[in-house]
Amino acid sequence: MKTYWTVAIVAVVLIGGFFLLKSNPSTNENTGDNNQTSTTTGEGRVFFSITDAAASMGNISEVKMTVGSVEMYNQTKGWVSVSTAPKTYNLLELKSSGKNALVASFRAAAGTYNQVRLRIDKVVVRTKNNTEENAALVSSSMTLNSSVRVNANEDSSVNIDVLADKSLYTTTKGGYVFAPNVKVESRSDANVTTNSDSTVIIDGGTVESSGTYGMNLEGNMILNFRLDVNASFDVTGNVLKVIMGTTTTTIDLKL
Repeated sequence: MKTYWTVAIVAVVLIGGFFLLKSNPSTNENTGDNNQTSTTTGEGRVFFSITDAAASMGNISEVKMTVGSVEMYNQTKGWVSVSTAPKTYNLLELKSSGKNALVASFRAAAGTYNQVRLRIDKVVVRTKNNTEENAALVSSSMTLNSSVRVNANEDSSVNIDVLADKSLYTTTKGGYVFAPNVKVESRSDANVTTNSDSTVIIDGGTVESSGTYGMNLEGNMILNFRLDVNASFDVTGNVLKVIMGTTTTTIDLKL
């Protein structure tokens, strides 16, 4: 009979969010080996949380990000659903409090998971003038090549720190485009404490992978990447036009 352990996953909010999972004693300053697959018997507990560590957002008073689902990928099991319950997080509020908001607690089969995927349903921006607008999403799917190790009877963590100040771009018409820029760190054998206010505290463990990723115009999360801050953005309907120097790129927004 297979034995299953519990793994906890925590995700961090837009300006700074993160994912938590238990892992082995090794550190990789990148995505890790996507071809490596390890599946053993048992289960571990996985926690997803959201937090915010961004710099000042100027005229913006709120950034609310709704996460629709969370998944992990194992080469043997394929995509494994962690949560399908939509939850909304106020990133700037998390930033000011310095807390990590719990997204989901999940029992996962022990083994190595090579990717983490979040579905972003929407990002709503409120200014200090009390105007509110939905940011255009370059992609609603954020797939991270971050290796997560789940050990039997242990807690794991994946910290996704979404940097809002590096993720939001102003359009020529005064709107916003959201192309996530995130710091990701996964840990094994972590000490994860859940609080009554749906926040989590993560301590100790071994860093399995660590890196900073940015979304390109194709919707892919690339290591050490960020869209050109000098680019000009224009949104008309579901079409995004990006002008970088003498180059103009037109893409259909992924809603």
